[in-house]
Amino acid sequence: MLQVILEYHVIHGAVHAADLKPEQKVKTLAGSNILVEKDKHGNVLVNRKAKVTSADNLASNGVVHIIDNVLMPHHRHNIVELAEADKDLSTLVTALKAGNLTGALSGKGPFTVFAPTNEAFAKLPAGELKKLLEPAHIKELDAVLEYHVIAGAAVHSKDLKPTQTVKSLEGDNLLIEVMENKYVFINRKSRVLHADLECTNGVVHIVDNVLIPDGNAQ
Repeated sequence: MLQVILEYHVIHGAVHAADLKPEQKVKTLAGSNILVEKDKHGNVLVNRKAKVTSADNLASNGVVHIIDNVLMPHHRHNIVELAEADKDLSTLVTALKAGNLTGALSGKGPFTVFAPTNEAFAKLPAGELKKLLEPAHIKELDAVLEYHVIAGAAVHSKDLKPTQTVKSLEGDNLLIEVMENKYVFINRKSRVLHADLECTNGVVHIVDNVLIPDGNAQ
């Protein structure tokens, strides 16, 4: 989320104050647009909120305009969009597409998703991921992916008790434990690396191991 906010302040190309029309929409590095307006007195406003206080500060690789407010993107990512925007979750995105689950996790929700990193998927036994991604094993893949999802609730770290058992979308239970009031473990194997990534349809917690339901255990 921090990265998205920062990228919302950046556009490709060195745009100077002299280049501006009275009004223009420009695409940011975050992917969404900002509105830049220049009035007859030469004042420049961004999204009608942030005023440029110092323009045309030249840098070796572009130009910087200093403003008096932080710009906040109007659109937050849904769960799938958040995963697609994070290069460390590219394997998860590939798996969601192979399992035809991108539509479901782009839906209204709310969902809680424990999202394994690329490194987490790399820890699977040799050949296991390749097998799961094959069309013939889509039911197996969906079971594994759905085991990482809690449907009907956005569970944040502040909501956790020291120990709780919750039902996954796959149907089996997940054991969630908070150790030393700060470390969160799922099934005593997978640790939450980054918690409480807010999405429009729920919350994502990034984890360091893939969770395997009992029916899929090797």
